Amino acid sequence: MREIVLAARFPELVPQVNAFCESYFHQFGKNGDTWRREHGYYHRILSALIVCAHLRQAAKENGDEETMRFYEDRRDLYGQEQELLIKSKRW
Repeated sequence: MREIVLAARFPELVPQVNAFCESYFHQFGKNGDTWRREHGYYHRILSALIVCAHLRQAAKENGDEETMRFYEDRRDLYGQEQELLIKSKRW
């Protein structure tokens, strides 16, 4: 996911990167309960955290404070969930 977000450094790729991130964000929200019970959830939540950070920054650059706060809240929520995973799972 980091590589995809890094592609946004090229202005011509910004719309595609943002669309991909928004799509992943919505998929994570929609399928999170199912994915939570499957292998690889930790990596999916890390991807969601990266996507939230990217979309928050995009909203900040566009001056959209409401959307920026929304992604901050989601990032905090997913970060807390990640911490619970780290504390409760044995790797």
